[in-house]
Amino acid sequence: DDDNSVEGDAKQQYRYVTSEKTPPLVPKKKKWDVNPKVVAFEVPPPRDGSKLYRKTEFVEVIKTFVPSNQHHIAMRAMMHRGYVGSTPKRSLKALWEKAEKGEPIYDTEWTSGRRGRPPIVSPDEINDIVERIKQEDLRIHDVNDVNQLLVQVLLKRGVVDETKLTMSDKTVADYFTVLKSKLSPMYWKKLDDDDDDGE
Repeated sequence: DDDNSVEGDAKQQYRYVTSEKTPPLVPKKKKWDVNPKVVAFEVPPPRDGSKLYRKTEFVEVIKTFVPSNQHHIAMRAMMHRGYVGSTPKRSLKALWEKAEKGEPIYDTEWTSGRRGRPPIVSPDEINDIVERIKQEDLRIHDVNDVNQLLVQVLLKRGVVDETKLTMSDKTVADYFTVLKSKLSPMYWKKLDDDDDDGE
């Protein structure tokens, strides 16, 4: 007698499943299939031959569709085509709501949106940095200067944790892009220009 108390057809099935002739697993069904309406829905491709929308471009495109009726399917169509990276719909909706309130939209990189973190420096603090640069007539050479400005903001806020004061190159580069979009070229200076100032 076999142990496991498996008898008859059940015993044969048990032996087959555990034999070397185990058939391949049936692929798991996807959680959801793309709605044909989403596939057929037309949204303009990103400008300049890019694969992704800029965030400001995303807002401009969404504005052309009827709220509620078309926004949902338009966002799904953008996601389906990969125009917004792997950004989830809730983040796209939040971005649109932010634009509707008149809040500034920055062309930082798209994120996956998993456990979304608040920005290291708020829009108000960015505006404070811009005003300080203008009032003190500062010049920015590179990302190292931007990193220093960001650290000064965090220190002023009371942040002393060294890990929070150390930002990734990508993060600093994103804020570099933000500041460059808000300041005229006169505030951006090449290192070679220092020699001219000293003479």
